[in-house]
Amino acid sequence: MCLEGGNRPAGQGRFLTRILAQYPAILDLATYLSLNKWFGVSNLTNMSNHQAIIRAFYEEIWNKHDTSQISELLHEDFAFRGSLGQERHGHAGFAAYVDFVHAALSDYRCEIQEMIAEGNKAFARLLFSGMHRAEFFGYQPTGKRVEWVGAAVFTFAGEKISALWVLGDVHGLLQQLANNARP
Repeated sequence: MCLEGGNRPAGQGRFLTRILAQYPAILDLATYLSLNKWFGVSNLTNMSNHQAIIRAFYEEIWNKHDTSQISELLHEDFAFRGSLGQERHGHAGFAAYVDFVHAALSDYRCEIQEMIAEGNKAFARLLFSGMHRAEFFGYQPTGKRVEWVGAAVFTFAGEKISALWVLGDVHGLLQQLANNARP
């Protein structure tokens, strides 16, 4: 990690670098903005900032179902490929996919289990869950909770997500849907 810019005492950048390297979870977007204001840090590492953007992506767009955040977090040429058989491009296409998932699975949640970032790429290991409320993969709604694991690979263009490829345990999800459909 590197911190550049600002008029700070010698060693302050190295101190912040060590802290952020040891405790990346403490750095969210608010922390980034505060450090930039108070310490004159002009370019915190992209890795930590990208992790904050990914956290906001899952919390705001997916967990809160707030598609108004799409333009804030995703590049205008955003490309998405998901393990649920969907490939979407642009903000409107991705918003339709988010709505599709939320219609089928109420109380839909994405929980980040692990995250790694390097350069303009980031990886997240995830747990997806929701209540089966509408037809999904050909299964009629059961009102039962389903959950499955997955992984996502993000590509960034500057400070926005430009591409996302999600690989989920669809086999495990289909087994749950089949088991839940049995009387």
